[in-house]
Amino acid sequence: MPGNNDVNSRPILYQVESGSQLYGISTPESDVDYSSVFMPTTYDLLSLQKCDYINESTKSSTVDRRNTAEDVDNQKYSLPRFVHLVLHGSPNLLETLFCKNPIIEDPVFTPVKENAHRFVAKHVYDSFTGFAVAQKKKLQYKALRFGQLADTLEWFEAKRPDQIADPSAQMSEEDAVFLNGSLSEYKGRKNNRESFHQGLPMKVIYEKVREEYEGYGWRVHTDTFERLGYDVKFGAHAVRLFYEGFQLLTKRVLEFPITGQAYDDIMAIRRGEVGLEDFYKICDRYEEDNRKAYAEANLPLAPDWKWANRYLVDTLENYIVSHSRIGRNTASGLAGPEFRACRSRCLGLLAQSV
Repeated sequence: MPGNNDVNSRPILYQVESGSQLYGISTPESDVDYSSVFMPTTYDLLSLQKCDYINESTKSSTVDRRNTAEDVDNQKYSLPRFVHLVLHGSPNLLETLFCKNPIIEDPVFTPVKENAHRFVAKHVYDSFTGFAVAQKKKLQYKALRFGQLADTLEWFEAKRPDQIADPSAQMSEEDAVFLNGSLSEYKGRKNNRESFHQGLPMKVIYEKVREEYEGYGWRVHTDTFERLGYDVKFGAHAVRLFYEGFQLLTKRVLEFPITGQAYDDIMAIRRGEVGLEDFYKICDRYEEDNRKAYAEANLPLAPDWKWANRYLVDTLENYIVSHSRIGRNTASGLAGPEFRACRSRCLGLLAQSV
């Protein structure tokens, strides 16, 4: 059908400037992030070719570099998909409901904002605090693995310069024992078996280790990572998630911009003023606060799926009635109450399935 994939045929219901601009922690190097919610077309809703998400970012995710101030991140979600993800506690989307000054807010979307508390339940502990803990552990592992690669390369070049230049040089048993200890997280290690043994070509092993080190990703090949042992932007995000999780568990709202001690901690980390051990201590403090807040939280166990489902059914049904041939036929009396009842049941199933 002509125009079914036309982005402009899907009106924007809600749009905010998200990311660091929303949090109030942007720097001159920060990119611009937008999060949007669009009304899907009737074709999107009823055909086999759904459109739930549109990425209009200026930088492809396959480009290995950090976003710059010239980059624009624009993520668009269909209304059903947005509601579905927020019900599951998606941090990047749930927080947009607490933006005080959205760029666009259509009256159709206003009930979602006014009922943001219905999406907040004890499950946010997993989606926010749990995510922050996972980020911290990932950062710890990345720091350990990258540090092992860097130290081992230094050992090769300082202690075995002749062997790594000689294609015929073979690994001694002593060197194999050392490498198995120094590269305990080497990705070539499988099934808990040692990666290195006597007789391996030293030059080839050195080149493999260097290749892994150099291909580790642009996030670790930065001045702050090499100086501190962790990605400061990654670390700041983890602390922000801890802070947001605590707010939701204790107040059932998020307050932006971030202020107070949380702002000071996040900005100190972003500026590279917090060493690795102090970063872990900060995370441990926030994690403990979140555990206590979860235990004491007077929140429902799950979000209000019933309200969200009713909102989606009513909203999508009204949209189909007013924007489709089916709706026009119904309005003109060509489809009776049986058809309308069937349509409502189908929309209910649709809302539950997204």
